[in-house]
Amino acid sequence: MARLEMDFAARESWPRLVLVLLALGLAGSLYAIWLRDDLLTQRDARQDEIRRLERSLSHHQFFGTSSTRQNPKAVAETRRLVMELQRPWEAMLNSLQKAARPDMLIVRIQPESNANRLLISGQADDNEAFLSYVTRLRDDAAWRSVEPVSEERGAAVFVQGSKPVSFQLVAEWGAP
Repeated sequence: MARLEMDFAARESWPRLVLVLLALGLAGSLYAIWLRDDLLTQRDARQDEIRRLERSLSHHQFFGTSSTRQNPKAVAETRRLVMELQRPWEAMLNSLQKAARPDMLIVRIQPESNANRLLISGQADDNEAFLSYVTRLRDDAAWRSVEPVSEERGAAVFVQGSKPVSFQLVAEWGAP
């Protein structure tokens, strides 16, 4: 019997196609590596330029602010303004108002040089009303200290809306 040549799985040219695709993939990978290297080089050049500009800017700022450092009045005024901006006005005024009663009247609130200290001037019906106001402020945990500075009984009884006892106290805000 003669041998029959039957090829059920014919050899196709797919290995050539695979080789072409592999070659294209390799070429694309090499191009991507070259492009990445080029982009990294550009990035490094831009970072160097940014660092150089930052050094130049900080150098100019240093010499620009050195004239301010030589002027102590400007420095003191700047510090005062910064402290004013850091003062927790809303919380302090709300606390003072919460402790107030009809038997007393706050006339003036004056900030001191310390950012959280206030000099409070007011009027009260009597000494007891003034001292109870001080006690209410001391009971509020937000105030670090509340100290009476002065108290004076005046002739303001005859002025409409005024109270006979004038007082001053210093309150230091301690809340964060």
